[in-house]
Amino acid sequence: MIIQKTKHHQFKATTLLNFQTKKDNEQAGLILYRTANGYYSLLKDKSGIVLIKKHLGKKEIIEHIPYNKQEVFLSVAVNSTEIQFSFGETQQHMTNIGSIQNVAPLSDNKFNKFNGTGVGVYATSNGKQSRNKALNDWFEYISDKN
Repeated sequence: MIIQKTKHHQFKATTLLNFQTKKDNEQAGLILYRTANGYYSLLKDKSGIVLIKKHLGKKEIIEHIPYNKQEVFLSVAVNSTEIQFSFGETQQHMTNIGSIQNVAPLSDNKFNKFNGTGVGVYATSNGKQSRNKALNDWFEYISDKN
């Protein structure tokens, strides 16, 4: 995981990911992270794109959409308390995944307090050994106040 601290209440973060796997345990993508018990991740896996929420330690799959291309644009747009995730083959043709989410999982909670939310790129083999690579061509963080 490589993240940068978010500096604004309104921003958009996007990455271009090149990742292919045939294993169920391998995933890579974009993460909006507060703690290990409070985050959202938008990941490419073996069969598609999955939006995951972890709130107060409880992990939930919000939505999984089939996607079979090796390259994908992944994006998150935050507007105050609302979060919308999207993905697509091009930046001009993005598809929303999941409904608009709330920032509650990213707020202070009783677990391992941390000094702020970060956004960035993430890859996991979910505890199993892997030699696979996730390649992010670029990552962009944009706010009207940059």
